[in-house]
Amino acid sequence: MRTLRATLVWILSTLFSAWLSAAEEITHISVIQAETGRETALERRLPVGLTHPKIGDRVVLHAGKSGNYIVEVTESRRSKFGNSIVRGVTPSGGSSLLVFSPAGSVTGNLYAYDGKVQITTENEVTTAWRMGIDALPIPIDDGGIAPSNEELVEPPVTPEIGDRTEYQRRPSNAPQSKSGEYILPSFKVGPHVIDVLMYYDESLSDASSIVDYTIELTNEALKNSEVSATVSVVAMKPVTVSPSDSNTDLIDKLDGSLAPFEAVEADRRDDRADLDI
Repeated sequence: MRTLRATLVWILSTLFSAWLSAAEEITHISVIQAETGRETALERRLPVGLTHPKIGDRVVLHAGKSGNYIVEVTESRRSKFGNSIVRGVTPSGGSSLLVFSPAGSVTGNLYAYDGKVQITTENEVTTAWRMGIDALPIPIDDGGIAPSNEELVEPPVTPEIGDRTEYQRRPSNAPQSKSGEYILPSFKVGPHVIDVLMYYDESLSDASSIVDYTIELTNEALKNSEVSATVSVVAMKPVTVSPSDSNTDLIDKLDGSLAPFEAVEADRRDDRADLDI
């Protein structure tokens, strides 16, 4: 669990660990509908509801004189926080993951012809920047780095169980054959869902979109690593974080139930979370 927590912290750290020099401002965002070709402002209130990107639509991030970033939507859904999670491809064939919030913020990334472009919103200004071109990494503490190999425990070897998609999380209710006077229990095995209690700095204006983006990247990493588990946020709670606290300091305070995490045990119990971060 500590390894997963460190991974989540590292992903969050990368969103705020770059020095921007020539980032492009995204002036507005629109959606070109696949069925009609009509271009509409994203999240614009219409008589039939709220504009939401659909599969086949093209999302256009307008960057003024710098041009546009275009993403053709291949997957689109709403998160439990009401954000639009959109995956797609760029004209150069690169992948894209963008999270749009009803409040107007955008968090995500896309791969253009000249490399990866990170999209972030801060103080109501959305910018697109390319690592190593428009932005340079700045040092962060080692709190977001995965633990060393000495801290990892080798999992036990288990026999193959075939196609895991056939299995469910809950135990089977099917009648079991009797052995003497006893009914032997049996359980179905499937992808485990890790329920996470997420704390965030109360100074963040739109934390839910950042959380959605972080969870998407984490689940993608677990899938690519062939780990039969997914992460789901069951609760978000704001706390006051001191600018002097490093990632390591915050993790240690969380482990020790120290300020601002004095209520972590009760919060985790009340929200039935497997992990807190």
